[in-house]
Amino acid sequence: MDVSAMIPELLSALPLTLAITFTAMLVGFCLALVATTLRIRRIPVVSHLTDLYVSYARSVPVVLQLFVAFYGLPLLVALFGSADFFSPTIAAMVGLSFYHGGYLSEVLRPAYLAVDRGQHDAADSLGYTFRQKITRVVGPQAVH
Repeated sequence: MDVSAMIPELLSALPLTLAITFTAMLVGFCLALVATTLRIRRIPVVSHLTDLYVSYARSVPVVLQLFVAFYGLPLLVALFGSADFFSPTIAAMVGLSFYHGGYLSEVLRPAYLAVDRGQHDAADSLGYTFRQKITRVVGPQAVH
């Protein structure tokens, strides 16, 4: 098989591949932020559901998650009456976003927990809200 003959076809698919990749990374990061926040806040039922999501996303292979997104989600969407909305591209974005969100949540949570408890107490003593505490005190330290 001649590899040079495949290059134009691969290059024609590059924009779609990059769009799926960057969308999955962005949505996965947003999912990870939400999941991390819910796991840190320890709301009884919601926290357990978030733990279940992260365990599923980390333990099930990504190929199987993509199969579920491609074959299972259209059936679920069809129950709500908009089955023609779902395409293979959207299924790939949903499956990869779900996968990245679970893994990234497991990166963000220990980074948050690694910040010294005194920093959290200092932010609380200044009267910061949870959002201010994350964006001004804990978040910058967790990144480093």
